[in-house]
Amino acid sequence: MYSMVPSRDQSDDGAKLPLHTDMQCLRNRIDSETRYGSRVMASYQTHWPLPSVESRRLRSTLTAIKKPNNVCMLVRRKLRNSQIQPACYHRRMPNSDSQSTDAFIPKWIISGGQTGVDRGALDAAIELHLPHGGWCPAGRIAEDGRIPDRYLLQEHASRHYPDRTEQNVIDTDATLILYRERISGGTALTKRICRRESRPFLAVNLDSPKTAAKRIRTWLEEHRPENLNVAGPRESNSPGIGEQTKTLLVHILQGGGDIQSSLF
Repeated sequence: MYSMVPSRDQSDDGAKLPLHTDMQCLRNRIDSETRYGSRVMASYQTHWPLPSVESRRLRSTLTAIKKPNNVCMLVRRKLRNSQIQPACYHRRMPNSDSQSTDAFIPKWIISGGQTGVDRGALDAAIELHLPHGGWCPAGRIAEDGRIPDRYLLQEHASRHYPDRTEQNVIDTDATLILYRERISGGTALTKRICRRESRPFLAVNLDSPKTAAKRIRTWLEEHRPENLNVAGPRESNSPGIGEQTKTLLVHILQGGGDIQSSLF
């Protein structure tokens, strides 16, 4: 069965939503894919979320449900046969103490592919089977050479890091900045671009992982970014920050409880 998005019309025990909510969920899903897909069509031709065959089928459903006959049966059948999930959703997963907490899951994890925080975020997405992408410099250049092909990134026309940094901020809903000690260099540039473009962002110091995890969870719940850009220092400037980023994001997005210092 299709798992609906928990909302005011659905309790935690899985009670069915009324028909009008089913229809609204379909409309929201299609509107989101149409809006974002058309925006991305000219740039992220390869890896970013373009409208799918299933979405086109659901669009035909919305056209059909304008007819008065068999509305309920038609919508329920389409929902039952559909395997897609809403763009952003809550997932309830057990933590190590067999307790469960709500974790907000962005649909896409985006970064520039540099060593350190960028790749830690991409590795977390891969481990969680979440779609990932983003702009990287032309030639897929990074401080350690060519960015591995396992990271599904789109090459920018420019080879300069600031250009892809700016594009990733502009093309996403919000930016998460992870750092240690102080913000500098390209990380500071990301923060300035977020402010200039009036994009939501959160800068979190990883020196206190437990506090960082709580702040990130609260921020994600508040802003609910469908496409989350993750940025921060490269590995040579903050040794070990890539693995720390991956561990932290996997823990948060899996809905784990209080993070343990031993994880770092």
